[in-house]
Amino acid sequence: MIPVFSTTVSCVIIKFVREIPQMLLMKRSVRDGGHWNHLTGGIESNETGIEAIVREIFEETRLTPIRLYNGEYIEQFYQPAKNRILLMPLFVAEVSPMDDVVLNEEHTEFRWLGLDQVLELVNYDQQKAVYHHVWRLFVNNEVNKKLNVPFEPHPLHN
Repeated sequence: MIPVFSTTVSCVIIKFVREIPQMLLMKRSVRDGGHWNHLTGGIESNETGIEAIVREIFEETRLTPIRLYNGEYIEQFYQPAKNRILLMPLFVAEVSPMDDVVLNEEHTEFRWLGLDQVLELVNYDQQKAVYHHVWRLFVNNEVNKKLNVPFEPHPLHN
């Protein structure tokens, strides 16, 4: 039997600078694989997925969304070392173009990029599918208002 495991959430963070869309990619520390990715994080025992993603965004970037959306996507992959399938609901967060990213120790660098640049940096087809999906639903089209997710900002947000 292969158990299904879902205690993690993910988020593509976007901003619009003079109406030009950009997605945030962060490079994981070598300890965590050293690859480029969007934000992911664990759900703590007392949290909902929404609370977890707002906390993770703040902890890893010091950003607070101005809008949060259900990304209408479940990321999935098999972890051979743990013999499990990991499922991650995807959120999309829009942040202010005026806010600065402050990385925590999990990442070594970040870049704000357009879709083509993102696709050049990432290694996995699953990642590419996520970015194509986000670009189609949240950049190229008017966002479906039913995807809005109400949330409370992180308590440490000014």
